[in-house]
Amino acid sequence: MNTTDFINSHLFDKIAPTLSGGGHLTWATPNKTLTIASSNTYTGKTIIDNGTIINQVVDGLPITTSLLVNALGTYNTNNFNQTVGSISGSGSIVLSTSTLTTGGNNTANTFSGIISGDGSLVKNGSSSLLLSGINTLTGN
Repeated sequence: MNTTDFINSHLFDKIAPTLSGGGHLTWATPNKTLTIASSNTYTGKTIIDNGTIINQVVDGLPITTSLLVNALGTYNTNNFNQTVGSISGSGSIVLSTSTLTTGGNNTANTFSGIISGDGSLVKNGSSSLLLSGINTLTGN
């Protein structure tokens, strides 16, 4: 599926097959979960304004995407490792037992939300990542 802007819809709750193209993925559906069931290659941002995005595969989000998780949003790796270009926002990131790798976009960012789970957060690249929330991450 090629997209220029893939915006949330009440018509779906799962992305499969792959989203590609130059658009952004924005999920803003309160109390709803969007399941990522394939590895996607779109080149825009991933924005979670409200609701939850959950992985069902390794690297379900594009590995270069800027992941913005706003206050009412949650991103859950669901035990699947994920690489993203950057993370920012004030929402919730649940790592379960997986590894979230970030920093490949080499842009300075702040994440003021909560990162939780038994997984690991790995920061690559030359830019800074400020974690200013009260994190409950028990992994590395």
